Amino acid sequence: MRNTRVFCTHLLGLCLILYDARSEGCGGYGSPPPPPNISHSSDKQSLELSWLRIQGTSERDVYEIQISRTENHLIIDKMSKAAADSAQYNLMWFSDLPLECVDHSVRMRLFCNQTFHSPWSTWITHHGIKATDKSQIFPSGKILKEGSNATFCCIPRVNANIAKISFERKSFDLLNNTYGVKAILVTNLTIPDRLFKFLVLVCSESTGNTVDTFNYISFPPQKPRNLSCTTSDMKSINCTWDLDRKRDKYDRNKQNITLHIESTDHPPISCQPQSCVFQADQQQQEYKIRVEIKDKLGEENATYSFNIAERVSPALTWEKVIAGVTNVSLSLNVSVLKNMTCQVWLDTENTKESLQRITIVNEKGLCNVLLDGLHFNTSYSARVRCSVNGIFWGEWTPTTKFTTNPLVTLDLWRKIQSNRSSDTRNVTLLWKPHVFSKEIKSYKIKWSRGGQPQTEEKDGGESQADILIGPELSNITVQAVPKFGSSIPAHITIPPKDESEIPQLKKHLNNISAAGLHLWWEKQISVTCGYTVVWCRRTAASNLDWIKVPKENNTLFIPTEGNFKRGHRYSFNIYGCSENGDKLLEIQTGYMQGNDPRQKSVTIDGLQPHQDYVCCACEVTKVGRGLPDTWMTETNNDLLLVQILIPIILFLTCIIILWAHRKKLWKELKKILVYPAGMNIKDLQFESFLFETDKKLHSEKVEEPISSDIEVLNITSLRHEHTTLRNPKQTSTMCSLTSYSPVPPSCVQLQTGYRPQCTAWLCERPEPQQMICVSNYSYLNPITEPNEVEFTKNEPSLETSDSIQGPYAVYCYTCDSQF
Repeated sequence: MRNTRVFCTHLLGLCLILYDARSEGCGGYGSPPPPPNISHSSDKQSLELSWLRIQGTSERDVYEIQISRTENHLIIDKMSKAAADSAQYNLMWFSDLPLECVDHSVRMRLFCNQTFHSPWSTWITHHGIKATDKSQIFPSGKILKEGSNATFCCIPRVNANIAKISFERKSFDLLNNTYGVKAILVTNLTIPDRLFKFLVLVCSESTGNTVDTFNYISFPPQKPRNLSCTTSDMKSINCTWDLDRKRDKYDRNKQNITLHIESTDHPPISCQPQSCVFQADQQQQEYKIRVEIKDKLGEENATYSFNIAERVSPALTWEKVIAGVTNVSLSLNVSVLKNMTCQVWLDTENTKESLQRITIVNEKGLCNVLLDGLHFNTSYSARVRCSVNGIFWGEWTPTTKFTTNPLVTLDLWRKIQSNRSSDTRNVTLLWKPHVFSKEIKSYKIKWSRGGQPQTEEKDGGESQADILIGPELSNITVQAVPKFGSSIPAHITIPPKDESEIPQLKKHLNNISAAGLHLWWEKQISVTCGYTVVWCRRTAASNLDWIKVPKENNTLFIPTEGNFKRGHRYSFNIYGCSENGDKLLEIQTGYMQGNDPRQKSVTIDGLQPHQDYVCCACEVTKVGRGLPDTWMTETNNDLLLVQILIPIILFLTCIIILWAHRKKLWKELKKILVYPAGMNIKDLQFESFLFETDKKLHSEKVEEPISSDIEVLNITSLRHEHTTLRNPKQTSTMCSLTSYSPVPPSCVQLQTGYRPQCTAWLCERPEPQQMICVSNYSYLNPITEPNEVEFTKNEPSLETSDSIQGPYAVYCYTCDSQF
């Protein structure tokens, strides 16, 4: 009885519990819920589940979901969802295997108070791909995440078996699935280091057939950093940010970047990868923005708040640049009408100038910046930026280049020549401008003569001028007139005439090397304004050159390159400057060092074949050149043989050609030599014809001329004597080559009246040239006697030395060549 009572009590409690559960929403726990709806995303390899709330459920109830794979419903995952106060529920599930490879099914049931559960719903299935005539690979042509793991499957065609799957030419272990589907697992995908960022997958059948595909590898969006916004004109706002990693231009994972203005109804603004511009609201100063970056691998966001009045950075554009000699005026257009602080950065070719900070006044949107203390005739690059509050600076302007105007200075020297017939002196002024000569319009020269001021102007291309001065001390000024900029006049003082420039000392230069020469001279107490070293260049258009040396120095090194020619003798005049002008102090002479003194041979290129040359070799010492030795070049026998054989070959060729046509040629000759056929000429008539013909021919016989003259002109170069080219019996001699002058011999045509059969040439040439002139006066008009042509040649003296200090000098030339 007692046991019966206890049983009834438990049964009653169970009924009460079931009643309470039913009253709290578990009334439908006994029947299966409807299956959820399924949608899929192939790019994300995901299934999206959605279902409606079951009537009577409470917040303590839970939905349990199972996901199976293949037709055998192999459970691979399960999820749960709390029955919150919502009319509809959504759930996303991501698959490691592409959804196209096999079937995926979903079912659901409800747990009431986590105690009782309803039966499972029916399976709802998302079917995979069934290949028919060609095997297929998945995923294919997708964008995969860098560093992730990926499963690739190969679905065989009908009656085919998959034997191997390779990824980037590497084989992997096969994973079996239903219907012969095979798969591989690749871990830690990496972006390939090549132009196109894709990876190749190949599926091989047992029959040998293959299919392939490729997928792209990329990385997800980066969160924007250092988000900042500024305005240059209070009308448009420019926001910028940084990214940790920049995307390659060949990356297929294209991004969608938008800017959202929070708490407004403004639509999203499309942006560039790292910047965005939008129009400011004139009624709004406080802004809160959100930058959103989305692509196929995810999304990132960043927010930023600011007051537009505090984020002004002026924008500048160049208006004009006006350069002076030592200053420049920079004019810029400004986007805001406020006074600003600006920074100017100047660069030169060699140095960087310090950054200059200047407060400028904005006048109607135009700002002027004046910079002083610049170097004249110097190229600069300038850029400017400005700020309203000194905190937020605008962008640097594009670099503008300018060149300050030149400050032209002249290096002035002179040559003085006294006139014996009067007290006047001829002064040749020479100058070297320190700028490009095309930048100079003219030169103004000022001096005085007899107490009267004199002026003269020279063209900008000139570099010297000749003036006339008196015997007194004269001050001369030469000033350049440049096209741009200014100039400083150059002054030089000409000493009085009675202070003749007589050299006090002569020296031979010993300190000479292949690199150049070192000059040294005694210091003079009377020198107050420096020294001037003058020499003749010989190779330059203007022969005279000079270098100014400060009064503290008494040494000078002059390099050979561009100044001297090796093996030549040079004299250096050293002048000392004082208030009375420049006075000659010393003359130093020496030879520039030449190719090696131990050299015994030299090769001369560029000589013409079948041409006579005279070559001269002599020894060069530190004080002069020794006696020369001469010789003639040899004839080119090979060339002579060719010149002889060519006419012979041509002659034989003509003989062969004429011999082949000898019969035809003989017929033509008979027609010419024999009188025409059909003419009836008797013997007496023929003899009379021959007599008359012979008589006429005798009238044309050459007679003795009235007078004849044969002149043989031997033209030679003799030293220290006059020569009259009239004697036909003059003896020919070898030209003298003892002169050290490197000037080549000259050729001068000698006109001897109207003689069409004879033209004589006066040629100062080492080898004697014999010319014969034959004139028959019976056929020419009478002519006068030949003009007398005289020439003299004075050989300069040579200073000799017993010891050889230099190399040999070799010269080879002809009459019509230039040395």
